[in-house]
Amino acid sequence: MQLFKCNSSLFSQTPVDFVKLYNYSSSSSSLSYLTTNDDDCSLHVKKQIESAELTKGVPLNNEYEIIPFTQFTLNRIHPVDLSLGKRVVEKPIGYKRKDLTETLFKALESLNIDDEKLKKTNKRKSSSLDNKNPRANVTNGKKYKPKFNNNNNNNNNNNKYGLEDFVEGLYRIDPTTGTQYELYFRDKNNLNNNNNNNLPNYVKVILMRPFAELAKISVTDLPFAKRKELVHVILPLSGRTNMFRSFMDKFVKIGLKNDKRVHLTVVYFGEEGLSEARNIMSKIVQQKGNGRNSLRLLALNETFSRAKGLRVGAERVWDDGDDGGGGADGGGGENKTKGKNVDALLFMCDVDIIFSSRFLDRCRWNAKPKKQVYYPIVFSLYNPNVVYKVQGKEIPSETDQLIVSRDTGYWRDFGFGMTCQYRSDFFNVKGFDEDVVGWGGEDVNLYRKYVKSDIKVVRATDPGIFHIWHPKVCSSNAAGQQLSPDQYKSCIRSKALNEASHAQLGFLAFKDEITKNYHHHHHHREHAQRGRT
Repeated sequence: MQLFKCNSSLFSQTPVDFVKLYNYSSSSSSLSYLTTNDDDCSLHVKKQIESAELTKGVPLNNEYEIIPFTQFTLNRIHPVDLSLGKRVVEKPIGYKRKDLTETLFKALESLNIDDEKLKKTNKRKSSSLDNKNPRANVTNGKKYKPKFNNNNNNNNNNNKYGLEDFVEGLYRIDPTTGTQYELYFRDKNNLNNNNNNNLPNYVKVILMRPFAELAKISVTDLPFAKRKELVHVILPLSGRTNMFRSFMDKFVKIGLKNDKRVHLTVVYFGEEGLSEARNIMSKIVQQKGNGRNSLRLLALNETFSRAKGLRVGAERVWDDGDDGGGGADGGGGENKTKGKNVDALLFMCDVDIIFSSRFLDRCRWNAKPKKQVYYPIVFSLYNPNVVYKVQGKEIPSETDQLIVSRDTGYWRDFGFGMTCQYRSDFFNVKGFDEDVVGWGGEDVNLYRKYVKSDIKVVRATDPGIFHIWHPKVCSSNAAGQQLSPDQYKSCIRSKALNEASHAQLGFLAFKDEITKNYHHHHHHREHAQRGRT
């Protein structure tokens, strides 16, 4: 299906070549199209520009429909997303840097083109005056030369606009029309010399990168439920048996009874709690309808290392018909049929995570061998002791707490531990850095390997996966393991953000003041009621 009938020269141009440029000065405004082709492409671009909120407002239904601008300079961006934990200032990197750089050079090109036109116009006017009245432009016997600007410098190179003339800019993305830019430059041609301060004037350039029409890229049939890809959940664990019991209860309901195309490998570190973990899994295997082939426990008598646990679990994936070494009692037998040559879809998980069957579908949809890996942004729940007690409510069951709202939690956009990827891709990028011991760091390193590779990273919020709140210990010697300074800072940051929302923490901080104010108003209300009776 062809959406455009574009000639090859037009279609090959960059999006900013379709720009409609507004160039404002204090006394006049001008409007010009940078393309005059009357084919379908240029007509669509003109329509997009005319529909955009560039020089006039568009009536909206309410204040929430406003699309805010992001302010930026050459080396700073002030993002419009002002939620807690976000950076309030950042350097332009990657796609943002490429976009803004291209936009600035397009603006400079437009300014310098207009500059040349203005010079030629002034030159023609001056020449015409000289020819009509030669004496009018003679002073002390010398012919007067008209000046282009107040710098008294006629060197073309010095008069050209450059990046050093850029002051600041705004940009925003309208999802229906395109990206809008408002850029401010020092006006080289109109310095304000009306006072001794020699204050500069400014020129404003408005550019737009219009969106093209939607184009079909592909249509793919997804597998039927019975042919869904088997998801291998890998769970490193040491202790925390109460939380593990809760995890297994939900895994049985969602993974084994609902989705039915999930295997679980638990890699357990150390002796403490090992027998209890085995018993939890054995009881599930013994229950009617819970297949022996879906669960396995591998025991490693070593210090806990999430990186190693995930690597060992990835090495020991097993096929549909393989029991993987004895279900819950499997001590680490290798795959009997395909060994290390088998590929498999891995979901690297933690014991404090709850996921839905729809999340498992997204895991399948967004991971493709040699092409894509999935890094969901998990919704992290706040401390229920704060969330519900601040509102004077009883704490509901864990299942009833799984609500995505600003009062119940936040999107954990700095976490990269939960991921769906194929076994072959994991080993092709050399997996985790196993020198990282204990809490944190290994997940970010793996994520960066994929970012720097030619594999597409799908990073998206996922309302089907939750991080359950639990007390976090960030002592430098937690669980007998020495945390590095970076690990410790990361742990403390995570602990602070996990506790409650800004407003809820505020209620706790001002609890005494709120209580005092409440009792004051309550006393006055009772007094007023007694007076009326």
